[in-house]
Amino acid sequence: MTSLTGSTPAGATRMSGSAPFQQHMLHGVPEDRGDSAMGFNNTMRSGVSLWKGEGGPPAHIMNAAMKLEAVNAVRLQEKRQLVEAITGCEQNNTYTVTDLQGKGLFIVSEQTTCWERQCFCLCPDWKPWRMDFYNIVGDGHEGSNVEIRDENFGEHFMHLKRPCHIVCCCLCRPTVEVSEPDGRVIGRLREPRTRCSYHYSVHDIGGNAVLQSDAGGLQCGRFCRCPGFQVSFPIVDVSRNAVAEVRKTWTKGDCCPCCCQDWSKYVVEFGQAADAEYKLLLVSLALVVQMRHFDTR
Repeated sequence: MTSLTGSTPAGATRMSGSAPFQQHMLHGVPEDRGDSAMGFNNTMRSGVSLWKGEGGPPAHIMNAAMKLEAVNAVRLQEKRQLVEAITGCEQNNTYTVTDLQGKGLFIVSEQTTCWERQCFCLCPDWKPWRMDFYNIVGDGHEGSNVEIRDENFGEHFMHLKRPCHIVCCCLCRPTVEVSEPDGRVIGRLREPRTRCSYHYSVHDIGGNAVLQSDAGGLQCGRFCRCPGFQVSFPIVDVSRNAVAEVRKTWTKGDCCPCCCQDWSKYVVEFGQAADAEYKLLLVSLALVVQMRHFDTR
């Protein structure tokens, strides 16, 4: 079975198993995390590719995933939309994905219609949306200074689609499809029925649940949106071992979008998610969390 990350480095130990993780302890904790770094489980696990039995990943996915092989965490930042801030009329969101040193990795561009953006204010749980992932062309782009220009949009390698779901209690729970540009599904992010909790499950190409996230508990960031407060989404594997984390930090732009340019900000710590394609799913999960719970529409 071949993993996207290639062969095991010399001196590393691989063990049999079905969980898509191996030891990959964090170094370079984001500066906004403070002293609350979570302790990821130290169990060594074998890498399992999303494309097991599917002939391996396509070249465009591999090119994007290779950027994440040596990256322990990424920062996802929404780009300010001045027209939206002033008028309140929702625009298509654009996000930049960078490493912790500020090097640009990807641009994520929303591709929904004006009708889809404006007409679900009364039923936000039903809203549809679509996102496209693009490689950033060139090197040396710095964090929030990554310019969203046509020449910076490289290869289109991944697509997220959240169709309209008429959500009612346990019926028609929201599901986001992660696919290649040609439409072949490579994973799904699903929100099961839960009470008073932000719960998600991540499914691989075969429909198997491989990761779960639950932001339950009394987190100050869930009730207080003051800048600096956080909402943490711990990621666990099928054995309930902590393996990664998605974390939203409230910014000044969340409180006053007209005056502040620092809009929605997330950090995704990959922890033990060894295979780069699973890292792509975790970045996608941060976008789902943003659109599902924290987007203003």
